[in-house]
Amino acid sequence: MLLLILMLGLLVFSFQFKPVQTWAAKKAAGYLSKELHTTVSIKSLYLKPFSSVVLEDLFVLDLQKDTLLRVPLLDVQV
Repeated sequence: MLLLILMLGLLVFSFQFKPVQTWAAKKAAGYLSKELHTTVSIKSLYLKPFSSVVLEDLFVLDLQKDTLLRVPLLDVQV
């Protein structure tokens, strides 16, 4: 039980780092690409705790392979 709690704590702690957040965002984009049968990509994601969410190079194609969304930088303040 203690091991499970430690592993969960380590997982939560690791998501505070930009490379881990970016890795998770790229995995989510890959999943969306597969499910939607189109391209969804993201260069990086950074969640600043209690401050903002920063997305870099968000790119989405529609089903006809035309650009639906291209955002070089999206910074959302909380």
